[in-house]
Amino acid sequence: MIEVYLFRHPRSQYNLEGKIQGQANSPLCEEGKHQAKEIAEALKYSHFTLFLASDLDRSLQFTTQIARHHKGVSLMVLQELRERSLGRYEGKPYDAIGTIEDVFQMAITKEYIEGGESLRKVLSRGHDVLHLLKSIEKQRQPVQQRVCISSHGAFVATLPSIFSGKPFVPRECRLLGHGEYHYFSLNNGVLAREEDMQLYCSVRDMNYKAG
Repeated sequence: MIEVYLFRHPRSQYNLEGKIQGQANSPLCEEGKHQAKEIAEALKYSHFTLFLASDLDRSLQFTTQIARHHKGVSLMVLQELRERSLGRYEGKPYDAIGTIEDVFQMAITKEYIEGGESLRKVLSRGHDVLHLLKSIEKQRQPVQQRVCISSHGAFVATLPSIFSGKPFVPRECRLLGHGEYHYFSLNNGVLAREEDMQLYCSVRDMNYKAG
């Protein structure tokens, strides 16, 4: 059995400035750093056995903050957890597309983006993450694992359908808030109980799961 906390990173500098990120490497802003510390404090007794983070600064800064409370626990930095590349739109203001919701919809619905990554490749990366979790569970049995994953808005939105084995349906995706997370368990690489999958959780919900 492997428990997973799947986070969207806290607020970044580009978020603050209203710029489209994709794989542009924007760090956490001051508000995001404060949020990361608050979440890390709430999770300090959660007994994580592994951390996985995107290699982009905003995700890695967040995960490193949490990991400080978990001495000796490994942190794996993975390009597979990056946000979708949005090509020529990266670094431009949101209103180059419309609103932040329009940017999100483009990221989860448009198969091809000029200079960016195909949606097919994004979904393939999601399956790569699931295979990695299956491998971790198999290697570390019979000890139950608790894994903290930090990634990005559009990429995180694709993962619940992949982890539950359902077809990807963009209209069922919703953008997590900064620092929000999904919580679920896998058993032999399969979602243990779909009814136990908890989506769109915030730091206020954490204490009853920790420990």
